[in-house]
Amino acid sequence: MLIRLMGGRECSSVHARTRACVAQRSQSFCDLFKEAFLLQLFHALAAHVGHVDLAAAQERGAKVDGVMVKITRKAGVDGRLFGSVTTYDIAEALQGLGHEVERSAIRLPQGPLKAVGDYPIAVALHGDVVVQITVSVLGEQA
Repeated sequence: MLIRLMGGRECSSVHARTRACVAQRSQSFCDLFKEAFLLQLFHALAAHVGHVDLAAAQERGAKVDGVMVKITRKAGVDGRLFGSVTTYDIAEALQGLGHEVERSAIRLPQGPLKAVGDYPIAVALHGDVVVQITVSVLGEQA
């Protein structure tokens, strides 16, 4: 098996390549070792930070899970809203109750809420932490 090395030289085996090229490539081996070490360090730090984020999200999730948010909007006689309730409105209502939740964490798969009623809403605080809240949309006569 022939192996073409950088610089156009060929060696007949891995052993020969290693012996012939260690002197020339010692710097690149050292660089590869440094890169591998830094990559392992990066993954270890990312795992630690992810674990810390997960623990914080679980703590926040325990506080937010099951919360009922009441939002009042003008509505017609048939219960349809003039306008809608969006993730922005839900995040503001949660903030009013003392829960910091980003708009992007609130899941509205059918889009904004456009009618009076109670809606179960998923809030994804972390990839592994999804809690349910209830949004109660109340109508006031226009």
